[in-house]
This record gives sequence, C-alpha cells and structure tokens, in this order.
Amino acid sequence: MSRGRAATGAGGLGIIGILLALFFGGGGGGGGLVQSLSRQDPDRRNQLSVSLELQADCFAGIWANSMFQRGDVLETGDIEEALSAAAAVGDDRIQSSVTGRINPETWTHGSSEQRVEWFSTGYTTGDANRCDTFS
Repeated sequence: MSRGRAATGAGGLGIIGILLALFFGGGGGGGGLVQSLSRQDPDRRNQLSVSLELQADCFAGIWANSMFQRGDVLETGDIEEALSAAAAVGDDRIQSSVTGRINPETWTHGSSEQRVEWFSTGYTTGDANRCDTFS
C-alpha cells in the first residue's frame, strides 16, 4: 500500500495529514524542514525526518481535537480511520510488506506504533507542547 493511498483513506483527516507532511517534509520537491535540517546535520537526516513526521502526526491529532471540540468536520469513524491510516504508513509496516525485512535505521516516517501514539497524543491532549518528538 502506498503512503498516499493509505493517507487518503482517512476521509477529511487524510488531507490534513498530507498537508502537514508536505509542509514538514517538502513533498520530495527539495523544500521543507527535513531538507533544511538535513543540510545542517546530514548524519542525522533520517532521525530528524522521523521526528518531524511524528510531530506532524501529533499536530494532525491536535487539529482533529480542535475540530471535535468545535463540533466541526469530523464524522463517526474519522478518528479510527486516521489511526488506521497512521498505522498503515509506518515504515515498519511498509518495509515488511515490500521487502519482508524491517530496518529501523532506514526509516524516515517512524513505526506504525509511533505514528498512532503521536496522533493520539495530539488528539487526546490538544496541546502543542506535548508534541516534542525530538526529546
């Protein structure tokens, strides 16, 4: 399953995840925070990429929380779909399905468990201060 296809499965929440990934990661177009940070510390590029992606997951959870609090946008099942989409695009799940092997040193987005955990943190707390994925 491709990252794009899994992300769009989350209905209205899928689009916010895509937008956050494009902002943080640059969408492969050479921009974004990952590219900027990796120029400063190329040896930690993958680690920085994972931290930024997980932070984006947390921020997506905060966005979902704010929509829920306002009674806006979210429909029954949206959060479950978002959690499922987050798990589906974990590097461990993708590597396992593509190569049959899992190599955390090559990850750029985090594990399925990490992605679900950080989205859930953002969603349950609604607090950006809880989204420190770099510590």
